[in-house]
Amino acid sequence: QSLAACMTEEPSLGGAAWPNFLTRKEWEVPLVLWANTTLGLISFWWTGTRQQQGRSNLTISRLPRLLSIDVKTLNSEQLALSEKIFNDFRERNFLPANEAYQDDVRKELDHAVLVDLLKLHQNVLQSLSILRKQWCTEPSVHGGKATKPTGGSQKT
Repeated sequence: QSLAACMTEEPSLGGAAWPNFLTRKEWEVPLVLWANTTLGLISFWWTGTRQQQGRSNLTISRLPRLLSIDVKTLNSEQLALSEKIFNDFRERNFLPANEAYQDDVRKELDHAVLVDLLKLHQNVLQSLSILRKQWCTEPSVHGGKATKPTGGSQKT
């Protein structure tokens, strides 16, 4: 699965992989953006349960443990920028989460959310690149798939 969270145009029922939750309308977009960054994926994986290799399920009872940005601290400019970022990425294709280490779109989303939206220093992206690759080498993330990172130099 390539996304940890998504938005639907029509009201929908969630499931074991994507439980529904309610929040204030103006916070939906920044929460969806965050959930699909590398750090959001790692939070989803960390909080979820793993009954099989390469899969993490997040039940409604575990939602309060899910780590996220504090959307209450975002100002009106940041909320507007989150809408722009969402619109820039809404039609783009992400690789499955276990391939985040080689997903250029996910890396661009990480930059847009962490640097542009949250105003973190760009140096954070280098550390995130290392974390992204290390996370993808975790067997409970790659599930033994052939797309797991291998030794040697990988594109980060």
